[in-house]
Amino acid sequence: MTKRVYLPVAVLMLSLLLGGCGPSFSSPDGAVRIYVTAIKDKDKDKQISALCRKDREEARSAGKPRKGLNPPNLDTAELEYSQPVINEDGTAIVTVTAKLQNNKGASKFTYVLIDEDGSWKISIAKTQEYQRGGTSTGGGARNFRDGDKDVEADG
Repeated sequence: MTKRVYLPVAVLMLSLLLGGCGPSFSSPDGAVRIYVTAIKDKDKDKQISALCRKDREEARSAGKPRKGLNPPNLDTAELEYSQPVINEDGTAIVTVTAKLQNNKGASKFTYVLIDEDGSWKISIAKTQEYQRGGTSTGGGARNFRDGDKDVEADG
C-alpha cells in the first residue's frame, strides 16, 4: 500500500525538479538561449516572450517578431554562447557563434539585452544599433558572472 503512495509522489517531485532546469530570463545568456531555441523550434510565442516590452507589443500586434535578429545556419551549426558582458548603461551583450559542420567556418551574432524588472530581454533596436556599429553598448563593461571585474566588450 505505501509503495503506491510513494511512487506518484516521487514521480511528481522528479518532474518538478527537472522542470526547473534549463535557461531562464534571470541571466542574459539564458534569455538568448531561450530566444535562439525558439527560432530553431519555430515557436513564435516563446520567441516573442524573449523580447523587451516595447518589442513584444510590436511583435504581438504584427503577429510575428521583426526580422533581422536570427543568426544564420541554426539548423546545421554547433552553437556557442559568449559570457554576458554588462555595460555601464545597464545593457548586456551576448554573442552567439554558429560553427558550421566540418570546420567550414563560423558566423557570429551579437544580441543586446536590457533588464526589465529582474528579467533579461532582447532589445531589437539596441541590437540593430550595435550591429550597425552604434553606441548602445558604451564602455565600462563588466563580466556578468564575475561581478565588478572590467572586461573588453566585443564590438
